[in-house]
This record gives sequence, C-alpha cells and structure tokens, in this order.
Amino acid sequence: MPQVWLDDQGRIRRQQITMNVKPTERSDKSAVPRKMTVRTLIEFSDVGTEVDPEVPSAGQTTDMTGKTGKQQS
Repeated sequence: MPQVWLDDQGRIRRQQITMNVKPTERSDKSAVPRKMTVRTLIEFSDVGTEVDPEVPSAGQTTDMTGKTGKQQS
C-alpha cells in the first residue's frame, strides 16, 4: 500500500511503497522464504532544480522483470 507525504504546495515530498511478494524457487534448491516484504522509500528534494541526468551503461543496470515472483496482497 503506497503512502505519500505532500508539502504545503501539494507536491510529493516522500513516497513509501510496501509490497508482500512470494519469491520464485531457486534452481539450486536452497532455502527460499515463503514470503518477503519489500519496502521502498523515496525522498523528493530540490523540487524545480534543473538537472542533466546521464543514462547508465548496460553493465550498470539489471532487468528485474519476473525476478521477484508473484506479488501477493
């Protein structure tokens, strides 16, 4: 369930998302927890500041699609 904190001007300043996920089985048959809780907290600062981001190289990224298993509520 997401939680959002707003500033006096109605802009998002913090967002927290908590998910319960069921991990996929490991190919090496080692122990896998039945359920994991993943919590992500994002803080937004310097709103309105102009930025010039650089795209990371392929070696600095990982495609996590399908890696965490099925999401459970």
